Amino acid sequence: MQKQFKAIAVLVVTSVLTSISYASDSLENNLLSTLKLKLNEFGDIERNGNHGQAIRAYMNKGYIDKKPTVYRADYVDYYVLKKPAYVLGHELKVIEEEYMSEYVGCCVNEGVGVVLKLTGSMQKLENFAQKNKCLVEPIDYTYYYERLGIVNAIPEKGVFVEMSCRMNDIQGF
Repeated sequence: MQKQFKAIAVLVVTSVLTSISYASDSLENNLLSTLKLKLNEFGDIERNGNHGQAIRAYMNKGYIDKKPTVYRADYVDYYVLKKPAYVLGHELKVIEEEYMSEYVGCCVNEGVGVVLKLTGSMQKLENFAQKNKCLVEPIDYTYYYERLGIVNAIPEKGVFVEMSCRMNDIQGF
């Protein structure tokens, strides 16, 4: 009886971990798909998809809150992750969504950025960024949070980068 219980427990845990991994992979693939480049009907290069939809998928699965952690700082909403997720093999810490809902001054740069804690080789990240005209830059994680006024941020050790996939990144500004 005890062996059967252990076997069932292992099966349940494996099933749960697989479904969590699948959900995270599906979210990552959906987000990355929206950041890829395509030609529109006029022959102009633009991002592939609806990043708002990809971000809502993270909301619906409980990875981020329904409302941004920091709302509308210079056209950008910032969503701090509540549980682990990965993008291109690196831990996703923040999703940035830049868009214009109303004009408040110069220079909206529509698109998405992600803050990642590096967990190994940057090769996949660099390849994706180069192919899709995204900009990858190292950031000071503590300063990043302080600048946003996020008071409950827990300092972390590690190497952090921001990958920006916005309109100006396509145009090389």
